[in-house]
Amino acid sequence: MKKKLMITLLLTMLFSVLLFAVSEAGCIFLTIPVGSLNYAMGSENSTADIWHNNAFSTQANPALASFHEGITFSNSHDNWFDKVEGISDMYFSSRYINVAYKGIGINLPLPNQNAYTGTSLDYGMQERLNANGQIVDIFHSYEYCKNYTLAVNSSSLDLMPYDILTVGAGLTYSKIYSHLSPEGVPANQNVKGNSSQNVLNLGLIGKIDVSKLIQDNPYTIQATLGYSAMNIGRKKMNNIDEDDPLPNENKLGLGLYASYPLSDSYDNPLLNFIAKNLYSGMLLINNTSSENLSSTSSFGMEVGLLDTFFLRTGYHSDPKGQIKGETLGYGIKLNFSKYAFVEYNYSQFPGGELQHTQNNWDISTGIDFTSFLK
Repeated sequence: MKKKLMITLLLTMLFSVLLFAVSEAGCIFLTIPVGSLNYAMGSENSTADIWHNNAFSTQANPALASFHEGITFSNSHDNWFDKVEGISDMYFSSRYINVAYKGIGINLPLPNQNAYTGTSLDYGMQERLNANGQIVDIFHSYEYCKNYTLAVNSSSLDLMPYDILTVGAGLTYSKIYSHLSPEGVPANQNVKGNSSQNVLNLGLIGKIDVSKLIQDNPYTIQATLGYSAMNIGRKKMNNIDEDDPLPNENKLGLGLYASYPLSDSYDNPLLNFIAKNLYSGMLLINNTSSENLSSTSSFGMEVGLLDTFFLRTGYHSDPKGQIKGETLGYGIKLNFSKYAFVEYNYSQFPGGELQHTQNNWDISTGIDFTSFLK
């Protein structure tokens, strides 16, 4: 078996099996959920998730950039199809920073471990064949996008009474690059061309703090409803040989969260330094629809102890893409009072026909500079 697969076969087979595509579309890597936390809870559940403070959340819903106080840095780098013979250098990598203060947030791309900026899928070195099946060239193939997000929610203007209801909106400007063929070589029957495009993604979210409606209630109880639309202008990639439609997914998500404060149960300086909640629970449900890709649904839940240890599980369903199964994961978060944190997340999720499971990890760190301003 040859060490490398022809680029056409790679795009057609691998994307259709793992990345949930059932019809032709350009830059399928844009639909890959970023971050291990998402995969552990069903793979696409961050649309309504305001509680996990990581810089990847805006890729599922731009409005989430305004719900995180302070500065957050997130990094993820994974070897895809690492258990498949002949594929050893296909990497999916992402690195972003989120800055938010009093309901206004921005999210910016950073250089990642693949040496690109933002989110990238590096296919490694690929073979180009002639009509007789002979290797005529070996070239580097990759795709990446740089997302720039601006978001605001109603807390920035004190529009809602008693902080019971908070609504937010966000917009992401995404610069997409696709390099699937050798430099200076026109596309032929084996290789798609190189191209770029700029698209806009929209996000909306609403949060209801139910616990503030109940007097003398120690619990925090919140519910969220999120909506996001990718590529609202329905733009296409302008390839050399054809116009590939870009993914235009619409996501609708529901989130439920409850926690019990530590301070009402214990008076321990160390515990109060590392956590504010004794335990917490979360439920996330998401549905994704698309005109040119398969529709998916996901379900996930999380149980947390001392804001430090988290167990996660979920279920992902993509009938057309033939991806179904349970997801698992965990998180370890080190909190330094209310000022800073470092978090590591790990997950396992269905890998389709090529490999049984796909492993994923990410790391996030944050500083809440707003605490020093109070």
